[in-house]
Amino acid sequence: MRGESRAGRSGLGERGSVLLATVFVVVAVAGLLLAFTQIGVSFTREHTAKHASDQALALADSGLSESLVAMRRGGTGRVGTEAIPARFGDGVFWTEAEDIGNAVRLVHSAAMYESGRVALEMIVFHYGTSPFDVAIFSDEALTIASNVLIDSFDPANGTYQDQLDASGESHLDDGAVVMSNSDIDLASNTEIYGDVHAGYDSELVTSGTADISGITEPMVADRAIPLVPVPTYPASGDLIVNTPGSMLAPGDYSFTTLTVMGGASLTVQGPANIVIDEWSLLSNSDLILDTAGGPIRFYVTGTADLNSNSDIITTGESAADVTLYFMGGPGQEVSIDSNSDFHGVIYAPEADIEISSNFELFGAIIAGQLTLNSNVQIHFDESLAITSPEDELYVSGHVSQAAFPVAEFLSNRRSPFTLLGVTPADLPSPEAAHDN
Repeated sequence: MRGESRAGRSGLGERGSVLLATVFVVVAVAGLLLAFTQIGVSFTREHTAKHASDQALALADSGLSESLVAMRRGGTGRVGTEAIPARFGDGVFWTEAEDIGNAVRLVHSAAMYESGRVALEMIVFHYGTSPFDVAIFSDEALTIASNVLIDSFDPANGTYQDQLDASGESHLDDGAVVMSNSDIDLASNTEIYGDVHAGYDSELVTSGTADISGITEPMVADRAIPLVPVPTYPASGDLIVNTPGSMLAPGDYSFTTLTVMGGASLTVQGPANIVIDEWSLLSNSDLILDTAGGPIRFYVTGTADLNSNSDIITTGESAADVTLYFMGGPGQEVSIDSNSDFHGVIYAPEADIEISSNFELFGAIIAGQLTLNSNVQIHFDESLAITSPEDELYVSGHVSQAAFPVAEFLSNRRSPFTLLGVTPADLPSPEAAHDN
């Protein structure tokens, strides 16, 4: 009997040990399950919070884009308000646009999506829609050599030189705008009194002591420059000028070639429209553009070579009176070696233009690709720009994260609709929320 009792007790001990081990395993597994559950809950919360933050960021970015659209349509740039924001899907946003001077606006966009809260700021600069609202534009790379001066002036206040002499300065206004859809390369000692904007995903490269007085934010989209149709006139063959004092009366002309030989001069009287296949001004020749009777327009469809020591003399002071259209298409080459003081506009949206040293332009240049060699001076004629609000072009620049404008919304992470006490269906769409 005692032996059986000990055996029974031994069996009970073994079963107790197994039960205790099982309890430990169960407790351990339960602990692991609890830990994994907590990790899962934490991960879910973090994932949900990140998703909400990402969605709010996307909404804030959409708000900036919507504000830009609103301004381009003539609105103020404000879209929705804090009390009645614009609704987009399951989130909301509102924007404010502040005019901070110097043709610059600061746009602030705030967005909420579930618990997400994000605010962004964007710089917006605006110019006229005329292609001549900038001093220089190049569709491709823009190269500016050393000792180039670019500024602006208002011809309503007198000639550039008279204003410069009266100011006692080395330049006049800082309203020049230099743009490219591609890279901009500035050499040493270049002075630009105004804004410089390289293209989207392109670079502004400066070397030495290049000096820029204005904004240098890149553009966020390419700027389109329209082609200009070349008029058709009865063909007049070749015009080769061999003597001084030659005259071309007002009218419309079409020449296969127009060449002014060395020592010769040609005076063109406006109004005149002149279509040329090939254009040459040889060294020591003069082309005099007399705009007293009306404007003069050249349309060049082939090569143009304006040699060194040739002069293009404009009798008027207004850049709007003379336009040189180079409309030969991609690959057209234009070489301007003339030592002229030229009042006018050079418009060559697809041509490669190289302007040699000592050329001085009072007006504007639009080119497919542009190279300015050393000591060139460009004085933007401010009268070319269209500045009425309904004609302005708005181009966005730098975007950065900003402080959320309503602190209490940061501490209260409820749904934005609950927080604002509104029904989603009652909120306006982004387009309907524009402040016009």
